[in-house]
Amino acid sequence: MFRSRGVSFALGCLFLWVTGCSTNTQIEPGKVAEHDKVRITTTDGGTLVYYDPVIEADSIKGRGHKDGEVLFALPLDRVSEVEVGGEEPAKTALLVIGVIGGAALLAFLGYWSGCSTSDSCLGR
Repeated sequence: MFRSRGVSFALGCLFLWVTGCSTNTQIEPGKVAEHDKVRITTTDGGTLVYYDPVIEADSIKGRGHKDGEVLFALPLDRVSEVEVGGEEPAKTALLVIGVIGGAALLAFLGYWSGCSTSDSCLGR
C-alpha cells in the first residue's frame, strides 16, 4: 500500500475538517419546532435526541430516529434544558490552519536542526 507523510498529513487534515468543531446552544423549549433536531436533558440527568420536535399541550413530541415513524412525548415538567447543535466553520478552519502551520514549523525546525550538523545545507 502506498504511504507517504504528505498523504498521511492530508488525510489527517481532511479528518479534522470533516469532524469539524461544533457546539450545542441552549434554547427555550417553546422554540423546538424551529429546529430539525434537539437534544433534551431531563430533570433526572438523562439525555434524549428528538427529530422534528413539536410542542403539543404540555409535552415535547418528536421522533427518536431521523427516519422513524414512532413519536415520543416528554412532559415539559421533566425537561431540564433543550439544546441544538451547530457547526462552526470558522473554528474548524482555524484548527486545520493551525495544524498545517504547526506541521510546517516542525518540518522547518527539523530541517534547520539537521543543517546545524552538516555543511551541505549552506552549499559548501
